[in-house]
Amino acid sequence: MLSKSSTIFFLIFSLIVLLAGQEAFFGDPYLYCGLVDQWLFRGQAGLALDSNLLAHANKYGVLNSAYCIPGLAAKYFVSNLEFSKFVVAIWPALISILCAFGFTKALSLVRQESSNNWIFSGLLLLTTPLIVYSRNYYSEIIQATLLIWAYYFWLQFKMTEVPKQRYSLIKLTLACSLLVLCKLYYLYLVALLFLAIIKDYRQNYYRTIGTVSIASLCFLPTVAILLLSNYWKFGSVIGIGYNLERDLSLGFNTPLLTGLYGLLFSSGKGIIWYVPVLILLPFLLVRDWLARREQACEILFITTPLLIIIASWWAWHGDWGWAPRLIVPLIPLWMLLLGSINYTSIAQRWLFVVFCLFGAFINFSAVLISPMYYFKIMTQKFESLLVGKDVLQDGGILLHYAPDFSPIKFQLWAIQCKLAGSSCNPNLPWEYLKIKDLTLEQVAAPQWDPILLFYNPSLAWIISLLFLLLVTFLLQQFMRHFR
Repeated sequence: MLSKSSTIFFLIFSLIVLLAGQEAFFGDPYLYCGLVDQWLFRGQAGLALDSNLLAHANKYGVLNSAYCIPGLAAKYFVSNLEFSKFVVAIWPALISILCAFGFTKALSLVRQESSNNWIFSGLLLLTTPLIVYSRNYYSEIIQATLLIWAYYFWLQFKMTEVPKQRYSLIKLTLACSLLVLCKLYYLYLVALLFLAIIKDYRQNYYRTIGTVSIASLCFLPTVAILLLSNYWKFGSVIGIGYNLERDLSLGFNTPLLTGLYGLLFSSGKGIIWYVPVLILLPFLLVRDWLARREQACEILFITTPLLIIIASWWAWHGDWGWAPRLIVPLIPLWMLLLGSINYTSIAQRWLFVVFCLFGAFINFSAVLISPMYYFKIMTQKFESLLVGKDVLQDGGILLHYAPDFSPIKFQLWAIQCKLAGSSCNPNLPWEYLKIKDLTLEQVAAPQWDPILLFYNPSLAWIISLLFLLLVTFLLQQFMRHFR
């Protein structure tokens, strides 16, 4: 007989697969999965590859490409097109469940008890942007999975007796290595790992040397893969896929405070609007600081460098993706702190429930209708403004900073529009801004993104009710157990 946690994970997995969308490979996955598709499944290589695709797709990590293979295989080997989309959805759904399982394991070490941690794992998947990224082939869900498992292995490494630490260290180094193969900026995690080892063993020179040697040996295959991959793709072991002509004018040119504000608080991309329960974290953490200081400092050291790197990058917003896409992998670590805190008052528990319901509602809107619909409209409407203009150097300025252009507001409008009729006027979510040369004509109503709803729209209410019941059950269990 299945345990309650296994049943919940199975239900969430089944729901994600049932919600399989029509654009699993849209956005960045179109590039790196397209390259794998041409090279591996269509038998095209070298000059036979699309040159434009090759120029833009080569800069993505080895793991990004490997992540596409199961989905592309399903796409080719399942003859029925509609059914193949459900099969394609299985792989990212499995990765999301693996993320939730790693979160449960890490939370059990942080809280030092294993019961009821599945409640937070379920809420992690259903009330945050992870539910959106568990339905497509963006690498954010696999990054989130590797990060939470890496932190679990770190906790295990610290709590294990010295003779058995090497096994946890090997698993930790493997998780960090896979992250580097996904995004090169995760090299900072490897540096943090070596610094932590040196700090903890500074009184024992021989143990420090031995531990660092094991970690270095485990990381060597990753270095070899990176060098070979760079040589194969760019003809140089130090090539990284960026070039002066295309990328020099972009690069790390966002002021740090501007990028941080955008990632955390801006109306279009601020993480607090997509995971509103995080608003509670600083207040609850101050109260429980003495009990959670060690975990809080560790997670701060892990997340802060990545926040600084991404906030400074020209594409900090991660557009063509829902929420502040590039920091979505950090959400499980922040939620881990929320799961470790004691909710001593009824007011704290009710605030947690209300914020989780808001998060579920906001992110489920991006499941019902693809956020890509909005990006397509924004590109169409604003690209004419960018020609020869200095004011709008980034077409996302309105999208990121003007509340009337918030993607969340647009998603809610799009659902209302879909339920209302066959055509929509984009003026509706953009009430007060009148921009010269900007024509907002009628556009076709959006389509439901889940394949089931596309062919049978009447199921929308049933699917939404199932989602709401699952979230409500998890929150009821939270109110009951986290006191």
